[in-house]
Amino acid sequence: MNPDHRPTRRAVLRQALASAAVLTLAGCSEDKPAPSAPDPNNPFGVGADSVLDVAVADGRSGDTKVPLELYKQKFPQATATVVALPQLATALQPRFDAGNPPDVVHNSGPDQLALSNLVAGNGLSDLAPLLKAPSWDRPQRTVGDSLVPGTLESGSYDGTARAIPYVATVHAIWYSAPLFERRGWEVPRSWTELIRTAITLKAKGLAPFTFAGAHPYYILEPILTQAAKSGGHEVMVALDNLEDGAWHHPGLQSALKAFGELSSRGLVLKGSHDLDHTASQTRFLTGKAAFLPCGNWLENEMAKVLPKGFGLTALAIPPLDDAKLPNGVHVAFEQPVVLAEKAPNPAGGAEFIRAMLSAPAASAYAATTNTLTVVRGAYDSEQASTAVRSAGKLLDLAGDQVIRWYFDRWYPTLAQTAADATGAFMAGALTSAEWSNRLQKAADTLKQDKSVPKYRRD
Repeated sequence: MNPDHRPTRRAVLRQALASAAVLTLAGCSEDKPAPSAPDPNNPFGVGADSVLDVAVADGRSGDTKVPLELYKQKFPQATATVVALPQLATALQPRFDAGNPPDVVHNSGPDQLALSNLVAGNGLSDLAPLLKAPSWDRPQRTVGDSLVPGTLESGSYDGTARAIPYVATVHAIWYSAPLFERRGWEVPRSWTELIRTAITLKAKGLAPFTFAGAHPYYILEPILTQAAKSGGHEVMVALDNLEDGAWHHPGLQSALKAFGELSSRGLVLKGSHDLDHTASQTRFLTGKAAFLPCGNWLENEMAKVLPKGFGLTALAIPPLDDAKLPNGVHVAFEQPVVLAEKAPNPAGGAEFIRAMLSAPAASAYAATTNTLTVVRGAYDSEQASTAVRSAGKLLDLAGDQVIRWYFDRWYPTLAQTAADATGAFMAGALTSAEWSNRLQKAADTLKQDKSVPKYRRD
């Protein structure tokens, strides 16, 4: 065969999934025999004695134990190896450049591959065939249907899915459920209830809130979340797209007013404006404050300080009245899994990712890492911690109200300006109008700067 006419790896995967449709059409013709339909248990046609090469960041090799076991159970004669690399990008970028990449990469850790560069160099496969394949353990739905809403947006480039984020980081307000139960305190479900509960806590001698004032992005995050809950997805789309007047949106003003009330009423632990993330989290976990806004990495990051029986529990930002996204929760999709375009074993690579996105594999990942995956419902096992289960419930409840923004990733300078302005606002050094004016000016300046690449989202 002329090498210029060899089918691409993407075409191989597409052909496997198209066979069933071709079978139906061919059945109407007497001239050509119908091709055999793909095996639903092996939709990509993995060879029995094939060789699979998977690369992960060092310290993550155990995370792929279950999908590796599932894969080997199905293909006992196949060779499948997971290699943990201390410096992922340093080790793998030369292999991609040389056209000899591993089949699958779980891109995590401090030394991650720059996926946008790989996409630009046609280094990553189109994952549409994988997403259309039946789920490993729930064949009545596709792989794509088994993922939580919003998963694929951050892994898509020009509308094509090139990566599947594996981890869903849920941002929430954290509290001790056993403490609230013992004291008979109300767990707030609206902002009005939150203020009422906070006043009660203060009267009992417990500071209601603390946050990492030294890193004010920690308080900017819940303000942005509240703004989206109040004004809808359009608020974050406008910020991401650098739209005119975006930072003056009424949803942002409502969120600023709500959080400003926490400071003005003295409902924030004294000294919080000077605390870094570790110090604020330690004060929360040692009973100095009742609530802390943070991502669900909190449990892992503070494992040595977390008291036994604390019952770390996630609470969604309580919505304001007439919120458009009352169940909204901010989720950051991270640690993407990719299939190399020049993978030696594309069928095996796609099948391994399919195993990773099964409920058994995702549940095991959640239980062993205290981290949520993007697989629907795969975080409610008895082995999962209270923190993971509670964050998972927020994710399930949110559905299509999952809140996302990207300007902090696309334009880090603007994100830092927003964080600094928010710290000043919470300290009383800026009014809400001054906050909006400062950030709109920064966004407008950025928009006019032709040296900075611009991005858009729908």
